[in-house]
This record gives sequence, structure tokens and C-alpha cells, in this order.
Amino acid sequence: MSQVPRNKILIVFSSETSDTTKKDILSKIFVQIEKERLNDNIIKHIQWETKYYRAELDLYVDQYDTLSEWIKELLSEESTPLLEVLAGVIVIDDADITEHKGKFDQISTKIHDDSFLLRCINSEKIQDSQDEVLNDVLETVHLGSLGTVNEFGEKLGIERIKEILDTHAWDQDVVELLQDDQMKRHRTHVEDIDAIVKKLEEAKLQYQDLSATEMKEADLYALEIAEEIARSI
Repeated sequence: MSQVPRNKILIVFSSETSDTTKKDILSKIFVQIEKERLNDNIIKHIQWETKYYRAELDLYVDQYDTLSEWIKELLSEESTPLLEVLAGVIVIDDADITEHKGKFDQISTKIHDDSFLLRCINSEKIQDSQDEVLNDVLETVHLGSLGTVNEFGEKLGIERIKEILDTHAWDQDVVELLQDDQMKRHRTHVEDIDAIVKKLEEAKLQYQDLSATEMKEADLYALEIAEEIARSI
């Protein structure tokens, strides 16, 4: 098994897809990619971030004239190292690809069990019959869906692709848990409050047997402590 992190996404377009449409789709999914990099075939070090983690991804953008030939090449022995490091494959094609179901099934057995296999339709035309045929092999996402959520609360279109990326089990080597940073900030916050409480306890002891002048100074000190507490909350 390859030691290279399984953080690569292969996204392939039909040659009939215009460059404008291609860049539009890529920029909507991967909003963090700079505009000038959208023409590249390999886009590395993409920072995919959620509320809980940040992962570094590499994107491989491909194109085919004939889907059957592209699949044949992908399933060849030469492509095995690539298949081993793929987190997912996204095929964007409006054509009827049900005849290639068996080949897509082969791809699904070649990539990792946790890797995803998507077919995206950019046309607004709904093709439920194709979806039903392909459902047990790959998920179909309709990029032209109206709205971002259906009546069952399930995400649609670009938002569905983002959800798949968000919930994917990325290799730990490429993931930074943001919860750790939050917990560190929380611990620091608690430690600061503990220090302030300690100061209050010390001040309380010093309040005993003070003169009038000393009481005024103590009041000022108490005010400073109160302001410090307010800033820490």
C-alpha cells in the first residue's frame, strides 16, 4: 500500500464541457482556489476547512474525449499508484453513462473502501432513470438542482459535494483538528479566570484592618480586578 497520503481528488470532465463551465464548477466547490490556478491540471495544497478540522488536499483535473477509453486507462496497471491515493473520483458528464455501470463498479473496487465515487450532471434535465440504475455503484449529484436542500432536508448540487468532502474520513496525516486549538484557548481562559479569583481572595484578606486612605486604594484595586474579569468573560 502506498505511503503517500490518500488526499487526492480526481475530477474529470467530458471534452464537451467548456472551459468557462469547468472553471465555474471548480470555483464553486473549491472556493479557496485562486482564480489563476483554475486552469491548472494539478492544484496542490488546497486547504479544506470545516468547523472541526482543516485538511490539505490535492486536486487532479482531467478531461476525456471518450469515457470508455478514459476508464480503461484509469483501470490499467499504470494507474494503480494513483488509485491507491485517491480520496475520491468525480465524473462530470451530462451524457447517459449507464452502459458503463460495470466499469464504474470496477473503479469502486480499485479505490479505497472509504473513497467516494460521484457522477455529476450539469444539465437541469432530471434523469431519474439513470440515477436508479447507477445508485448502487456511484452517487449522482445534479448540479443544476433548484435550491440547496430537498424536502427531506438532504443537500443538493454543489452543497452535496461539499457535504461529502466535509464528512470524508481524510488521512490523519493531512488533518489538523481545530478542536485542539479551541480547547487550548478554553484552558487558557479558565487559567486566566483562576488567577483573577486568586487575586480577589488575596485582596479580601488585605481589606481587613485598613485605614480610610488604604480603603480608597483598595477600592481602586477592586475596580481594576472587576474590569479584568469583564475583559475575560
